[in-house]
Amino acid sequence: MNALIKKEVCDAVRRDLKARKITLKEVAQKMGVSIATISFILNRKKPFSRKMIVLFAETLDYNQQFLLYGKGELRSAPTLSLNKLKIYISGKISGQEARARKQFAEAQQRLTAAGYDTVNPFDNGLKDDDPWEKHLAVDIIDLLACDGICQLPGWEDSRGARLEAEVARTKGIPFISFR
Repeated sequence: MNALIKKEVCDAVRRDLKARKITLKEVAQKMGVSIATISFILNRKKPFSRKMIVLFAETLDYNQQFLLYGKGELRSAPTLSLNKLKIYISGKISGQEARARKQFAEAQQRLTAAGYDTVNPFDNGLKDDDPWEKHLAVDIIDLLACDGICQLPGWEDSRGARLEAEVARTKGIPFISFR
């Protein structure tokens, strides 16, 4: 049985592909179909077969029920994508550098193991004793080049992390939680 996917599902898929910086060409190559096929599906000019839904869902780590019925979430959990998402790690550093260095390294290790590229402020190329403002300026530039921000517990107690959060919110950079 073939069916057109709902417009809101197509819109969600397009937004997700754009956020993940995945082109239709990459999707088509990975699925072994033409770019036109993917374009027709997303523009609702060609119905999806059940086999195509399964292949599309598996290729992009999508929830099949969402593609079929628009129910649930497009992606049920962060997963590997065709292009790795770059995540900026944010948290309190000042006044607890040794503890923070360990916390940031652990977060970096866990995010990397989950398939993300990471940006750790401890690796921003500056010396530890450089002025706070200089660190913050470089960190904001690094954040703006990222696809998401991961806030570590206690980030609220840091003036710099609060500023990073405000920049991310203003620029529409998605937040992911980390416990």
